[in-house]
Amino acid sequence: MTTPAEYREFAHDCLRWAGTAKDASDRDTLTHAARVWLHTATLAEGDALFAKDQATFFRNLRVKLN
Repeated sequence: MTTPAEYREFAHDCLRWAGTAKDASDRDTLTHAARVWLHTATLAEGDALFAKDQATFFRNLRVKLN
């Protein structure tokens, strides 16, 4: 099950890799990926607040994102 905290970790990884990328296109791609992960974390947190079974909610979200 992937949690919002893990999505934020993915974003952090992307930003770290962007910081070491030599190519501007690679930096842009990684920065965009980081924004997507952060957005996903925010959506997951908001939706999870209303879910009765959060474990099932995050499992289903992961299936949808794959």
